[in-house]
Amino acid sequence: MVFSEAPFDDVMSEINKVYDDKLDDHGLLKSIDLDFKLKVPEFLYERFKLCGGTALLKRLIDSIESLLKSIIDAAGIGGAIYELKDSLKMSIEED
Repeated sequence: MVFSEAPFDDVMSEINKVYDDKLDDHGLLKSIDLDFKLKVPEFLYERFKLCGGTALLKRLIDSIESLLKSIIDAAGIGGAIYELKDSLKMSIEED
């Protein structure tokens, strides 16, 4: 499956327009908040690589969703991205 990068270019363009106060409101400006939001998916990804399993994969997707939700809400965009995430999550087969 090949994904087009065009929608993500639009998202990144909107994110770049977001003011610092909006980023701060969503925990994306202060390094301690942002570091935590980035470390959780990183940790879960490493655990998933070692252990596998649908439970860890779903937790990984949930952690990425949380980070993306903060970014998307701060940028004021979202509908299609939430639908893509939901479709991806529903496509995971149980062990």
